[in-house]
Amino acid sequence: MLINHVVSTSWPLGREDELNITICMDVSESMGYGKPVKIEQAKNVIIKVAEAAPADANFTLITFDSEADVRIKNCDMNSLRRELNAIRTRGVSCLSAGLKTGLEEADADSVLVFVSDGRANLSLDKTGGFEGSLDLEKELLNIASNSNFRGEFHVIAVGEDSFTYTLTKLAEVFRGFFYLAEDFEGLSMPKNYQSIRVVENLTVYPVPLELPAAQPSWSKESQVEHLAVVSKSLYEDYLKCKRAFVINSLNNREARTALLSVDAEILRSYRKRRPETAKKIKHNEAILLDGSYRSFLSLEKKGKATIKLVKPA
Repeated sequence: MLINHVVSTSWPLGREDELNITICMDVSESMGYGKPVKIEQAKNVIIKVAEAAPADANFTLITFDSEADVRIKNCDMNSLRRELNAIRTRGVSCLSAGLKTGLEEADADSVLVFVSDGRANLSLDKTGGFEGSLDLEKELLNIASNSNFRGEFHVIAVGEDSFTYTLTKLAEVFRGFFYLAEDFEGLSMPKNYQSIRVVENLTVYPVPLELPAAQPSWSKESQVEHLAVVSKSLYEDYLKCKRAFVINSLNNREARTALLSVDAEILRSYRKRRPETAKKIKHNEAILLDGSYRSFLSLEKKGKATIKLVKPA
């Protein structure tokens, strides 16, 4: 798992000067889904950032969807709270625009916080993109690599369908911190995690028509919840921790995912239509995974994947 591999100095210990904190917040449509809703998770995370900061800290809030906007600059915590309350989700997601604007607004030695599900679907020049595109990840990491920013960088992954590989790599470029939103307790050392179950060598099949993610389109792909269909036993173990990752062991790319049991009522017609595949899933020999995950992980149809369940250590 990459989530424990990022290192940095502890913040804000040892700082005596006035602290400037720049926050880049994803407000694209994909942030409007999930349980709890991702945009509300993001707002709660940002409030925790503010509450843990020194009383005289200054905040700059940048929101991004297809473009990035500086919503409020050099404000106090009360102004930040009011601005957060007014934010709603909209549009497609250009992570590169959010990062670029954040780097432009942040002081060279300040704190920069990036809050997103990592599901980009638009390039910086707006010429294209789709969820799971490796070109969009490459563009984002190139911007980070070419930056002169030397401050403290914190990445917070929001949602159970977050593209964690992209977000951990972004944190690594800046030698920063990476967090899962529900385990975030302020800008300090992230939690460590331990595996509670690992199932390997799972054959990957597409999700069925019964699930919304089965028919993605450019306009629709951010408007669904993404998940993997697994065995009942694996699903039951997942409910105990709610932290599952799907991994391509050939390249170590990973993404967080919610899980759904193949025995769920919504899949009754699928089990009748595809009894052999359903049997493989029940025996932990296969999973169903939508196209955004398969593209992001570079998994071919009928390729092999691993599901890993973790919990805070």
